[in-house]
Amino acid sequence: FYSWELYRGKGFVHNPLLHGPFLYHATAVIYFLFGVSDYTSRVAPALFGIGIVIAPWFLRKWLGRYGALAAAAMLAISPGFLYFSRFIRMDIFAAGFEILMFIAVIKYLHQRRDLYLYLLAAALALVFTTKEISFITTFIFGTFLALLFIWEWLRDRKFPPDLASFDLVIVIGSLCAPLYFSAMIIKILGLWDGLDYVNYGQHDLLVLLLVTAVFAALGLAWDRRRWLAAAGIFWAIYILLQTTLLTNMGGLLTGPIGALGYWLVQQDVQRGGQPWFYYFILLPLYEFLPLLLSLTGMGYLSWRLARRVRRSADKKAVWPLSDIFWVFLAYWILTTFVIYGWAGEKMPWLMVHLSLPLILLAARFFGDVLERTDWDQLRQHGGYSLLILLPTAGLVLMAFISSSLDVLRILLRGLPAAGPNLGELNTLMRWMASLVLSGVLIYLVLRVARRLQRSSVARMILFTAVLILTVFTIRYAWIATYVHGDVAKDLLIY
Repeated sequence: FYSWELYRGKGFVHNPLLHGPFLYHATAVIYFLFGVSDYTSRVAPALFGIGIVIAPWFLRKWLGRYGALAAAAMLAISPGFLYFSRFIRMDIFAAGFEILMFIAVIKYLHQRRDLYLYLLAAALALVFTTKEISFITTFIFGTFLALLFIWEWLRDRKFPPDLASFDLVIVIGSLCAPLYFSAMIIKILGLWDGLDYVNYGQHDLLVLLLVTAVFAALGLAWDRRRWLAAAGIFWAIYILLQTTLLTNMGGLLTGPIGALGYWLVQQDVQRGGQPWFYYFILLPLYEFLPLLLSLTGMGYLSWRLARRVRRSADKKAVWPLSDIFWVFLAYWILTTFVIYGWAGEKMPWLMVHLSLPLILLAARFFGDVLERTDWDQLRQHGGYSLLILLPTAGLVLMAFISSSLDVLRILLRGLPAAGPNLGELNTLMRWMASLVLSGVLIYLVLRVARRLQRSSVARMILFTAVLILTVFTIRYAWIATYVHGDVAKDLLIY
């Protein structure tokens, strides 16, 4: 509706209640290009969903070729990403800008090109004009980079630091600080009662300008040329969107002051009324594939890193960016679970922000496993047959256990003097057939496994699990998105 009003020329006035203005402007542009309909209202989210699926291509150096393909596949079939890519809400846009921020950070740590600093500045402005989860994401990114900088600086203790991590901390900190601290300072000084999020006075503008000036001085002291370029990109995007192309100058304050202020107050409201473990229920129901792979990968990659550090002669040796990459993802996952679990408002659409780092770390691990697999050995010794034998054996074993319980109930009840009836005979025959089939399939699995190395058997078990879970992921994504749609039979649908 607000996009339609903007498209009709009636303007748009930012209100923190409605989150950031990006969605309304993007949808108004789509209406201008393709007309107004239920279909076109979904075009902008769908385009961002497609963009998110493509994004891992830019991380293929650290995900690996197989890992990048795995990430794209998991994003494409993810129930959360598929559903909310057809859903006119801010979260798919915010997720797109989050992965753009991540790409910019990793690329800058790798090449230290100014281009990626400017890309980061643009992504920061866009995510802050999309939704207030930007405060959570920038906090996570900023604290990780600060820890990375401290760890790197302690090796040589040079001052001023000549480190890519330090550059990123300065850029993120100096650009985001006015949006973090202005509302807090106004609240502490008692200049604002926290209830009016639209109308502000001159003192609010003065505080914002002073905070901005302090952190601008920090950025200028770091590097005048690069900081001015990054700040120019950030503030140009932010101001134009917040003020709807300078037609609503009140947006200069409703964004930097009202956004954080409003949602901090809403923390106590706890809309949705969900418990702290809400996402621990939601994610295993829908994102079980990346959840399994990422948790396994976190343990596997940690073990590899610890072993390499133990064997290294230089305990303070510089970690390769490939290790920093997955440690960053692990930190992102853990802090996201803590913060979103603590946050007062818990909703299903927020799941995409937890799923994104899970999928990237899952892909990093799975890609690494695929690249280290000896495919020739598997082919020569019939290892591929385990992809059929393992799930088939699993299904037959389940049938055997089920029929065994039925037989046990019959025996406990006692057979009649006239002998078992037809139903009981069927149960006994099913038990015998499943017993024989289980024995045959277990024999075949063991026969193939004996010809393979243990690592190859473990890989085939993992591949089989991924194959089965992929089928279920597609099924649940299809049902939630295309069958239930807006019928609240799925926890994704609020």
